[in-house]
Amino acid sequence: MEALLDENSSFAAMVLGTVSVVFFALGMCMALISEWCAFKPGIVFGCIGLFLGLVTLIVWRKMEHKVPIRFPAKTLLTVIVGVVGALALGVGMCF
Repeated sequence: MEALLDENSSFAAMVLGTVSVVFFALGMCMALISEWCAFKPGIVFGCIGLFLGLVTLIVWRKMEHKVPIRFPAKTLLTVIVGVVGALALGVGMCF
């Protein structure tokens, strides 16, 4: 029974993860390829992809009967600094 549960949770995580990555990738393509003229819809698709990725993580951990992830303030601050740094690097590369 335990092996079946692991198989189901892995399959669900794979399907949800694939869907979220496709939404995110399509959204980024829509936003960054100027010939498509779809910047705003691309941002929406990208955000949907990120949200589905977060949902995938939550669903998978719940199916595996693991405790929810706790993020201390130091970790959140590190992630925020990393994201801002990556965005600054990207803007610099655009110039």
